[in-house]
Amino acid sequence: MDFAGSPAPSTRDVDDGPGETQSRSVLMVPDVERLKPAEAQRHTRIVRHLRLAVPAAAAGLLATYVFSATPPQIDREFALQFTQIDTESDDMRLERPRYMGEDLSGLPFEVSAAAAQRNPNSPDRILLENPEAMRARARGDTSESMRVKARDGLYDTARDQIDLTNDVQMQHSIGGSDFTINTDAAAVDLKSNTITSTTGISGQGERGTVAADSATAYQGEGRLVLEGNVRVRLNPKSETAEQKSDLR
Repeated sequence: MDFAGSPAPSTRDVDDGPGETQSRSVLMVPDVERLKPAEAQRHTRIVRHLRLAVPAAAAGLLATYVFSATPPQIDREFALQFTQIDTESDDMRLERPRYMGEDLSGLPFEVSAAAAQRNPNSPDRILLENPEAMRARARGDTSESMRVKARDGLYDTARDQIDLTNDVQMQHSIGGSDFTINTDAAAVDLKSNTITSTTGISGQGERGTVAADSATAYQGEGRLVLEGNVRVRLNPKSETAEQKSDLR
């Protein structure tokens, strides 16, 4: 969700039909770069290697990466390689799980948590403490990073869903410009490849602010739908010193 870069996302109001008064807005985000066949084959080789080399207890942490990942069907396959904590072990808790690797485009990312613990009464549910995911890349001379974090997370492997709660934050940085979205809770659905928050969202950065009662991000379509008391404010770019001198 490229709020912090240039060009700024465009907005449009949506009319839901006669008699509808609900405020609704759609932010259109540039299309995500798709994976080439050679890259997909490379990713498959990486996954096969990780299946053997990485402790499965990374649990659902990689699934938090869907906030900023690429082709959805491959992202889901990648995340679900890490769904097993040994239920036969006396210790069903992993302290400070951390994983570093490359995403589908070969860009570095890191996922971590203070702890991951399987619920002994519900083996399909994995509790995450302070889950966090980060991705970084360079755009020419400009650096870009995406960071997603929350105080608590619950990965339900049976439902293919991750519930993030308490101080959920997504920060997108390009160069020296940041845009941060905050919400109390968000649900990541790996099947539909959506991220939904119904607890109210607010975001702010140099380029403007956004707020709404609820929001749904459609990763595959590259758009964010805001509903209920939608407020979007886009700030014009400040004039550069060169532009100001031309006006004198």
